[in-house]
Amino acid sequence: MPGRVTFRVLFGGEGDARKLIIESGIPNTLDEFALQIKNFFQVTEPFKLQFQDREMNDQFMNLVSTSELEDKATVKVVYMPSETTSSNPLTRDARPTVPGTPSSVSSASHDANDSDSYSSSDTIIVSSPETRCSSWPDLFVIPRFSYCAEMMLQTGNNEFNARGTSLSPTRKVRSDILEGLAEEIIKYTVYPKDDQLEEVVKALVQSHPCLLEKGTRGGYCGWKHYLKIKMMNFRSKLSRA
Repeated sequence: MPGRVTFRVLFGGEGDARKLIIESGIPNTLDEFALQIKNFFQVTEPFKLQFQDREMNDQFMNLVSTSELEDKATVKVVYMPSETTSSNPLTRDARPTVPGTPSSVSSASHDANDSDSYSSSDTIIVSSPETRCSSWPDLFVIPRFSYCAEMMLQTGNNEFNARGTSLSPTRKVRSDILEGLAEEIIKYTVYPKDDQLEEVVKALVQSHPCLLEKGTRGGYCGWKHYLKIKMMNFRSKLSRA
């Protein structure tokens, strides 16, 4: 039987830390863990989760699998950006309110790498590139990535085929992969649907099985999460260009 676990949950910063107890142990999936937090603290705003990574000097990193959690771990609730109806399309409400808290909390600081950080705006109209896009393909073909990424993937795939070992790509390689996928997607649409993003990351782990995420739904939940953020930032770059 899985044992009881306790988590320290931050809402915006050290000033609002709360305790979460799960009697059934660490949830099997990220969706289950997020639902526990949502129900326990009555969170109504969309959010993502980060965890305090000891290997990264206790920096907060995006949580993509509950396998990264342990008893008494610290996790942070990071609210998803919400857009305002202001005449300025780049204006957004950056201070959602935590239920049960009288004052709003500051939005979490963004990661320096755009594959891990949300864009400041996603309500943009990129009309010119969109009108030149082709229809979505029947079979999405994974492009070739940077030389460094391809070398690491080749080595990782060999290890996976021989020993079943998954690859933990470096931050640079992961960014190169996401950049390559985004540039390929943009040939067809600037606003990919959820099922199209899932089709892309499914094709990714089929082409490079070393990227399969063990313990996540489908084995590509984290890649889909990162790709969605990458596309948000890609659209912002196109808008500025």
